[in-house]
Amino acid sequence: MRTPRSATGGRPRRARLATAGVTLCGALAYALAAEGGGAAAAAPPSAGALYPALGSSGPVGLTFATAQQIEAASPSRSGPAWRSEPDAYGAGTPVPATIRRLPSTDREAASWIAESGEGGVCVMVSPTRRVAGVYPVGATCGEGQAALEHGIELTYIYPDSDAMLLAGVVPAGTSSVTVALADGTSASTSVSGDGWALTATSEPVSYTMQPSGETVTIGGE
Repeated sequence: MRTPRSATGGRPRRARLATAGVTLCGALAYALAAEGGGAAAAAPPSAGALYPALGSSGPVGLTFATAQQIEAASPSRSGPAWRSEPDAYGAGTPVPATIRRLPSTDREAASWIAESGEGGVCVMVSPTRRVAGVYPVGATCGEGQAALEHGIELTYIYPDSDAMLLAGVVPAGTSSVTVALADGTSASTSVSGDGWALTATSEPVSYTMQPSGETVTIGGE
């Protein structure tokens, strides 16, 4: 299935992906001040420097398969599957060789971090149970320094209930995330290995990272 792709070098687009009766929403609009002028700055940190999880090892927990196998849905009936071709979804999408499993902070979600083909960071998420007979996997990537420094989020909407999975990645040093929801409530979760996930019944509006206190607005065009 196609992966939501965010706008390169600018404010990422909000993306919506429907597959096997499942909808995934991803990408962010960053509520950040524009960088000022002045003397040339040092080279910004790379994705690997900001996200140590990209250098982790251990089982990935994904089956890598060809496009034909994925379209037939045969691998995804037994567990999450992803296309093995490096350029399967375009440059601004997860590079298969860089995908790493994230520690779980929600029993309903399996999530991963990856580098994109354009040097950005990606988050991937899949439910831990079958939906319409398969384990769908969605992904979104953020490009540019704003995405690297403030992370990205992906929302998975179940087709048969009001529940949804929220998953994201944030830079090292972030200990927890509080998500403001569209119904006026909020939910908090810890960060483990640069990743976080939680279950909600309302779409996310923004998330605030601790201890920095920075808030990232979700959505927008």
